[in-house]
Amino acid sequence: MTKMIEVKTINPYFSDMWNGDKPFEIRFNDRGYQKGDVLFSREYDPETKTYSGREILARIRYVIPEGQFVGLAHGYCAMTVTVLRRRTVDP
Repeated sequence: MTKMIEVKTINPYFSDMWNGDKPFEIRFNDRGYQKGDVLFSREYDPETKTYSGREILARIRYVIPEGQFVGLAHGYCAMTVTVLRRRTVDP
């Protein structure tokens, strides 16, 4: 079943996805990421613990789970994503 998953994303990773330079995510797989799920990514500043207001919706197109790729750390997965929407809202 497709689900929407909200994630915090810090820079430079958020900006690289916003600009179209990063069509993938590497995440700790504590949410059971699956093909077809939608990531609701919010730009986050860990120093100030605030959101900027920039948001991205991206569909997961492919998932490499833990154990299927030698270079992937234990508990992590790699995903290709397609950005569906970018927007800026009041934080």
